[in-house]
Amino acid sequence: MTLPDSFSIRRRVFTLGAALLACALIGLVFFLRDYAQRAAEQAFDRLLAASALTIAGSVQIEDNGVTVEPPVSSLAMLSGSERVFYEARASNGRLITGYADLAPGLPLAQSATPVFAYLRYHDEPVRVATVGRLVSASQHAGWVTVRVAETLGSREELADEILGRSVLPLIVVSLVALGLLWFGVQRAFAPLAVVESELRHRAPDDLTPLVTPVPIEVRRLVEALNAFMQRLSGIMDTLNTLVADAAHQVRTPLASLRAQAEVALDETDPKRLHERLGRIHQNATHAS
Repeated sequence: MTLPDSFSIRRRVFTLGAALLACALIGLVFFLRDYAQRAAEQAFDRLLAASALTIAGSVQIEDNGVTVEPPVSSLAMLSGSERVFYEARASNGRLITGYADLAPGLPLAQSATPVFAYLRYHDEPVRVATVGRLVSASQHAGWVTVRVAETLGSREELADEILGRSVLPLIVVSLVALGLLWFGVQRAFAPLAVVESELRHRAPDDLTPLVTPVPIEVRRLVEALNAFMQRLSGIMDTLNTLVADAAHQVRTPLASLRAQAEVALDETDPKRLHERLGRIHQNATHAS
């Protein structure tokens, strides 16, 4: 008898494990994406801050006021493929040099610690580093604000490169994990295959209990199967006894009928033959 098709526990366990692994992989990709963006941001922010500090170091006091002459190296240290903008303002907000419309909404610097911000300049996203240079001359005392801005293309390229180099090994590890998961599922269900093989190769009248070691999860199933075979064995023993008794009870009348028939065959007297036939009929009726 062939049972109707049903679900596979092996496939269900593997599918569930693969789904959990996929969820973990997606979560790791998002984590790596955030990590790559932060790593690229920190790397370029250091260069941006170094550029701003270099420009701030060129602040000078002259007779006509505060002057700033950015060194070539201050801008050369930044990515050559990006657009760079800068400005320097006196403590009163007066533009000393640079782009006057770079960051009108940002506050002036009050310390030498770099402060970073994202904004749009001419409809293009940029990252701005703001540092201060304290001028102590009595006539021009205060903080000179220096800002350097850079477009974000190189940052995004570095973040994508970090993410790509991180995701590729992660995908390889995930494929290996899927293979190990399938192997583990196969090994976990191997005892059931052993039980199936033992049952298929048994003789039809072999109802002895199964002694194959099985996992705890299917031990009750095997115990129930053993109990069923034990009950079936008892029923078969009872049936065999009944069949033997019935056969014995049938053989005795048949033997008597045979003996009477043999005697009747040798009988020559019609009257006695008739009596013999009557007894045979009576015994046959009783046996049936």
